[in-house]
This record gives sequence, structure tokens and C-alpha cells, in this order.
Amino acid sequence: MPRRIARALLCCAAAAGSPAWGSSLLQVFDPAAAPDAPHAVVLHAGAFAADDMVPLRQFASSNWPADYRTRAGTNLALADARVDFGAVTHGVEVGVFYRQDWLAHANRDTVDAYVLNQRDALASQNRSYAIDYRLRGFSARGVRVGYGGGVALAGGALRVGASLSLLRATRLLDDSAQGALSTAAGSGSLSGQRTRWDSAAQPVATSSSFNAFIPPYAQGVPVGQGWGVDLGADWSRGRVTLSFAADDLGARIRWSNMPLIVQDVAGLSVPYANPRGNPSVSGVNLYRPYTLRLDPKYRAVASVALARVTLVASAEEQAGYVLPQLALRGAIARGWDGEIGYESRFGSVGVALRHGAFALALRSDRLNPSDSRALGLSLDWSARF
Repeated sequence: MPRRIARALLCCAAAAGSPAWGSSLLQVFDPAAAPDAPHAVVLHAGAFAADDMVPLRQFASSNWPADYRTRAGTNLALADARVDFGAVTHGVEVGVFYRQDWLAHANRDTVDAYVLNQRDALASQNRSYAIDYRLRGFSARGVRVGYGGGVALAGGALRVGASLSLLRATRLLDDSAQGALSTAAGSGSLSGQRTRWDSAAQPVATSSSFNAFIPPYAQGVPVGQGWGVDLGADWSRGRVTLSFAADDLGARIRWSNMPLIVQDVAGLSVPYANPRGNPSVSGVNLYRPYTLRLDPKYRAVASVALARVTLVASAEEQAGYVLPQLALRGAIARGWDGEIGYESRFGSVGVALRHGAFALALRSDRLNPSDSRALGLSLDWSARF
């Protein structure tokens, strides 16, 4: 992390004792963190996006820059966003929300082949590629109801909470492929299988597009219905505070008529008369029931109050990918608290400010947002009665 970034962010420093969501990258909801008041309303809006390869503004581009980068293992891209408004009365909380969750991973061979294909350069290679990628995500709105309250303990203060969410999803994409590609002397061979579930797929009569959905007959627009459970626990004693939250436990969204494309390539020889190649593909295009089983999200936080600042260590996990953070919190002016922290998976720095019931958090791995491979923003507000 360049020192000038750290210095600049420290100068505008930033949320000590921030609301439960203030620094969560994956937008993890902690039902134990509801305001401890007879009545309250709570608002959260937050988003975080990051990838290993290119600046975020170029991720969806058809022409990646020459200085794109890859990891030797899994290359990751993710985006999580959530807007939530809830009301609390005597520990019972009811809320409405909108969320989007997207996660993509691919090995180095797949990323390299993708970029070479963008540049019409696959034909000039003498190389073998192991193809392995998956992109999965959804958007949904819903309602939640839960309860949070204190538990008497001799060794400290404990607060626990649980919440049930009902989801109505209007978008789903689950696209994956595994196979092998070899290129040499202007030709290549490709074998493998691709599976694509896409709620936005529009049926067509005929098309040469690789993503064309050509079913025997058309059906209506699919809509998914589902549910999930969130749990949380916050414990404190003296200067030490521990918290843990688990979201989307057992969560699933069921679709009755999801467009499905299955494409098979078996040992096909591909002459590269066209530098991109046009392999013939067999498979099926039809509607099938689909159940999306959400990957649970976990967040653990430990903090200890020192002489003038509070040291905070946290980690979030989903689908086996861990995002660790280390931060410092402290008072920066009368009535104002601040936090600055570093997240090591994508190398991003986060700053936040809190004043009373309002908190704002920002995150990036670059001073210029247009060059960032990681960007985050969250806003929290609550009112107690």
C-alpha cells in the first residue's frame, strides 16, 4: 500500500463504535446489533465491489488493458450491495430491504484466454489452458422480522439476535464452464461443458450468439421466492468486545421456470480462419426448475480499547473466500469518532466518520477512484425514541 495513500486517508480520518454495518464489506447483517432502546428506526445503505484483475470501471469492458494482472490461484471478483430500513420496538425488529450479491472466480488460464480472445490473439499462441470459471449472482427485495436482546452473564454483557428474511428475487445468473483449450499454429482444440442459468434470457427463434436462448417454446418471466436466517451475538467485558454474525443460513431461492443453456464441446478441432474461432456447439435450451442455495456470509470482530484508541480486528468469509481487516478507532473531535483500517485481500483502505447516530464509511485501494480495483461506500443512521 503506497504510503501517500495512508497519509492522505489519515488526514481525512475516519467510524469508531460505528453502527453494525459501518465497515462490513459483504454487507453482513447482525441482528444482535439493533439499537438498545424501547423504540428506534434504523437505515443502512452500503456497497462494496472488488476484483483482482483490472480497475472496476474496465471489468465489463470488451478490451482489458495490457497491464491486467492475475493470481496464480483463484482470481476473484465480487459485488455486494444492500439498502435496509427497519423499525425496532422492545427488541422486535421488522424491516424491508433490497440486495444484490455477485461473485465470480476463475483460474489464471481462463483469464489469460479471455483476454487473448478479446484481442483476436488466441490463434498466435502455442499454449494449453485449463478452463474453469463461475459467475453467480442475484438481486432480490424482501422483508425481515427478528428479535434481539440481552442475556444475563456474570462474566460480561451478552446480546444475541435472530432474524428471518423472506426474499422475492427478480434476477439470477449462474454461468459456469470447465474444459481444456489448446492452441498452436493457427488452430486449436476445445473440450468441456458450459452451463448457464439466466433469468434475463429472452427466447429467440434463431441466433448465432453464444448466449442465445432458443427453447422449443417461450414461457413467462421467472420470479424466485425464498428465505434465509441470520444470527448474531455481541459480547463485551471491560475493554474487550467480541461479535459474530452469520447471514443466509439455510437460505435458498426457488425458481419454477428458469431458462437453461447447456453447451457441450467434445474434442472439437477449431481452425482459426477467424482469429476468434467459431466452434460448433451442441446442447439444450429449455426451462427447468432451479434452486439457488445462497452461500452463508460470516463476520467476526474483536476489539480492545487501548489508552487513546481502539484496535479492531475482523474477518468476513463467503464461499471459502476470507476478507481480513485491521483498524484503529478513536475520538477525533468533540462529538466525532473516526476509524481507519486496511483490508488485505484486495489491498483497500477504509475510512469512516461517526457523529451521534450518523456514520459514513468510504473505501478504496487507490486515491483516484477510476483506477480502483476495490471501492466501498456505506451510510448508517438511526433514531431512538
